[in-house]
Amino acid sequence: MKLTDQFALNVEPTAKIEFYRDEAVRGFCLKVTPNGSKTWFLYTRIHTRLLNRSIGSIKTFTAKDARDTARQWTSELIRGIDTQGSIKERQIAERKERIEASKRGKIFQVATEYLATVPIKQSSIEYYQTLLNTGLKPYHHMVLADIDFDWVRITLDAISKKTTPLQAAKCIKFIRTLRFWKDLSSPIPSRIRMATSKPRQARLEPSDGAKIWAALKAGPKNTSWLYIRALLLTGCRTEELSTVTVGQVDLASGYFQLANTKNGRDHKVYLAKETSKVFEKMMKNKEPSDLVFDVANDGRSCKNSLQHIKTWSNHDLRKLFAIVAMEIDIPYPVIKAALNHSSGDVTLAHYAHATPSQLRACWERIAEFYTGKSKSLETFNEPQPSSGQCAYLNQVN
Repeated sequence: MKLTDQFALNVEPTAKIEFYRDEAVRGFCLKVTPNGSKTWFLYTRIHTRLLNRSIGSIKTFTAKDARDTARQWTSELIRGIDTQGSIKERQIAERKERIEASKRGKIFQVATEYLATVPIKQSSIEYYQTLLNTGLKPYHHMVLADIDFDWVRITLDAISKKTTPLQAAKCIKFIRTLRFWKDLSSPIPSRIRMATSKPRQARLEPSDGAKIWAALKAGPKNTSWLYIRALLLTGCRTEELSTVTVGQVDLASGYFQLANTKNGRDHKVYLAKETSKVFEKMMKNKEPSDLVFDVANDGRSCKNSLQHIKTWSNHDLRKLFAIVAMEIDIPYPVIKAALNHSSGDVTLAHYAHATPSQLRACWERIAEFYTGKSKSLETFNEPQPSSGQCAYLNQVN
């Protein structure tokens, strides 16, 4: 029979590889594998030499084009010309050329291809498009492969002046993603930190925190509400608390360990008695590799229910932690260590370390503030003289 495109499209695969031969050109056939792959083949014997060569898929070649190619190859082989080597070399060269051309793509071109090809959420696509239309708009013509460290440094500063430092960092990180997608090494570090010139002021006061705590205690005991309660009691960053696994928590010793935090250091968070109850409830019947707080929306449902108190975000709870700590006279070095902030102050960085007992007392004291069990904490104060010593001092004075 004469092979046609219609036949190639409709033929069904069987349990073994099948070759359907063409009557017009000797050796020209259609190879059909059990998994449904269909390929045009030249399978013939020339001068006692058996040749088995793939021409191409039915998606790439029509029956007429594949037949013409088979006829040409047969003619050349009969005359002693073997084009197999040159065909492979040409295919390799074309592939290299395509790879190099893709690497020479410009930011806007590569970004558009990335958003159309990679399966990501619609919200992420819209956010990346926003970056392209704002901070990255002046750099659409920039060739992705030509980006170096100096360009990143200058561009990061330029974008931050026109938009915000946070958006500038997001723009540069998106370029980093595009470079890795194109198999290009990146001069962009994985962590980009920029100081915000006008940080947003805290929106919550200790009295607001007390109202939020009362609402949390009266609310449901689901994951979202317990997660917000843990944020309030620990002062942790959202991205840190939401990634804590059961294996990182030691309830017996009363702490959990955060590895490689924002400032690059490990951080130990001590659990107050009230916080331990939350973790114990969330860790029940879970494996060590499971997340303690499996909240995809970061407690959004809980926040939406409490917005009548005041508008706030998860990070406002971290700021509130510091405000409450100052309200109850916890020393600044202890607050700084509890929040895991870095500092350039030599005294704080190298001399005035907060001890583990002070840190544990800090978290316990914060919990007592919310639960109404607040009392003076001698851990933070200098030893007071005894009654006998007071009498002696009065006589001397």
